[in-house]
Amino acid sequence: MRPSAFINSSWQPGHRVLLGLVLWKAGYFLLLVCALAFRSDYDESRAARIREVWFPPMQGQWLERQQTGFQRHFATWDAAHYLVLSEAGYSKELRSCAFYPLWPWTIRMGVQVSGASPVVVGMVLANVLSVVGCWLFWRNTAGRFGEPVANWALVYLVLFPGSLFSHFIYSEPQFFLLLMVLWKGLEARDYGTALSAAFLLPLSRAIGLFTILPILLHAWGRWREVSGGTGQIADETHSGVAFRRQIFREKLAGPALLATAPVLGWMTCLTLMWHWTGDAFQGFSAQEHWRVHSITHLWDVPKFVLGFLDPTSWHEFRGSLLDRCAFILLLLSVPVLWRRGRDLLSWVLILGVVPAMSGTFTSFIRFESVVFPIFMAMGAWSAGSVGGWRGLAVGFASGLAALHIVLVWRFVNHGWAG
Repeated sequence: MRPSAFINSSWQPGHRVLLGLVLWKAGYFLLLVCALAFRSDYDESRAARIREVWFPPMQGQWLERQQTGFQRHFATWDAAHYLVLSEAGYSKELRSCAFYPLWPWTIRMGVQVSGASPVVVGMVLANVLSVVGCWLFWRNTAGRFGEPVANWALVYLVLFPGSLFSHFIYSEPQFFLLLMVLWKGLEARDYGTALSAAFLLPLSRAIGLFTILPILLHAWGRWREVSGGTGQIADETHSGVAFRRQIFREKLAGPALLATAPVLGWMTCLTLMWHWTGDAFQGFSAQEHWRVHSITHLWDVPKFVLGFLDPTSWHEFRGSLLDRCAFILLLLSVPVLWRRGRDLLSWVLILGVVPAMSGTFTSFIRFESVVFPIFMAMGAWSAGSVGGWRGLAVGFASGLAALHIVLVWRFVNHGWAG
């Protein structure tokens, strides 16, 4: 029997998707390494300026040793901050304190276990985690919307320009995997599994705290389900306090306990920051050096609208037209999700709208890469399209792939990508 025939006859669809993701990763880096070996446009002067401005001399010298040879292409921008944190830890003089600890912790543990360089460990971990995260995304989507939708959604996810960061030393691979674990736990009502993800998400990125919103909406849905929409637990054959307590323990205690997990995770992060730096809010103070993201922007709607209407470049740190086009894509997904899964809109709000408003679209192409319902909406539209519409779907996917290539080349050469 030919290998392909064996795979087609014996492997489950999930196995084939997992194999496809591994082969995608292998091909991705094979082509990237060949391109870099043939030509490199690495911006040495920009790398030196960033080390000088953003890092103390000792950490800057350590980082310079990581940004040599071929591995320098994989240690640019935020990756440099995560690498320094994995090596030096958190301290009051580090501006890198603006980044949350779970990802640098993971790299540090990987280095201690393997003895390999932080860049190698970070790259391996990022790609292993992103493969698992993408596979869970496919499984979760297939379980809810069917395999055709899941197949298209996965294609859009991996080709999306902002998804380039799932291949590198950024927190996106870890954060996305935890999101998939949490969402699957809510869908399957497996609250024990969801609890660990909900606790860890605020330790990975600030927006993890906001996962309390979909968790509370899920708990509200369970309450209405149990109470029959009346707001009271009732049953034709049972009554009394004992029965209501039993129902609460069996059906409502899990969601109620789960709602505390993001808050506990965030409080743990603040406690750790206080232990390391003497200031629980040192991360917020460090964030001011970027002068971009602020929670106060969330209620400054005029600033948000005017910022959307004021692009100043096709794609730079500020004023990116591409970031604003990505937000339009988010808006286009809303009608599809309204018809196919309204509960998913809370995820779009916290993962997409909140970062767009807090940073006035800065780096939005990257933040949008974890807004998983958008890709489900795109998959649902493409799976249901026929004729010329199917050709439009293929053309749109090809356009995303072309932008992905442009941005990844900028990123590995220390140009701005997101």
